[in-house]
Amino acid sequence: MVLRTGETQLKHYSENYGAQHPCRLVSIGATLSLAFALLTASLEAQATDRAYSYGSIGYANTDGLDALAGSGSYEVGGNVRIVGGASYAETRGFTLRTFSLGAGYIARLSASTDLILDAGLLNVENQVFFIDAGDDNWGGFGGATLRFAAGESVDIEPSLSYVKLFDVDFGDDDQFVYGVTARFWVASRLALEVGINDSKDARDPTFSFGMRFGPKNR
Repeated sequence: MVLRTGETQLKHYSENYGAQHPCRLVSIGATLSLAFALLTASLEAQATDRAYSYGSIGYANTDGLDALAGSGSYEVGGNVRIVGGASYAETRGFTLRTFSLGAGYIARLSASTDLILDAGLLNVENQVFFIDAGDDNWGGFGGATLRFAAGESVDIEPSLSYVKLFDVDFGDDDQFVYGVTARFWVASRLALEVGINDSKDARDPTFSFGMRFGPKNR
């Protein structure tokens, strides 16, 4: 997934505080219906042993607002990984930063399908004209991602994530975000990613694209 660890909490925070701040930020992903429509193609994928040590950078846009994010994963053994991410956006003097760190378990379900379960802590901070706005919140996140190999050079990843902030002054303090990412491998260690995601209370979906640097297979 493109930057999902860093972007999921960015989407959550934006939707909770968008009414008070002139900022509408969201993360990377798509609708689950599109992902499962592509499941048939994944059944024809060739057997691979996919790698999970990589770095990603990406760009997301919604309602004309730009956001940058980065994420990384380091595989420990064959089924455990360390994950982290960060996001940044600024508009009209309002700045939003997020940071996350966690761990994940990789269940290799079949030759073409993996299930990734991630959980961890996150921090969200905003400023108005370089002054701390008083919202520096810690929270937690958890999520599940299915990685389908839809051919030799394409991965499809539907995902569902849950984010909860521990201490907020207004708005909802938790959010479910669902999405899908398509990854196109242009080299053995480079892939292009596109995605769209949404949530129940979102006004509009978010579209994103990015790049992943790291080996495709172990």
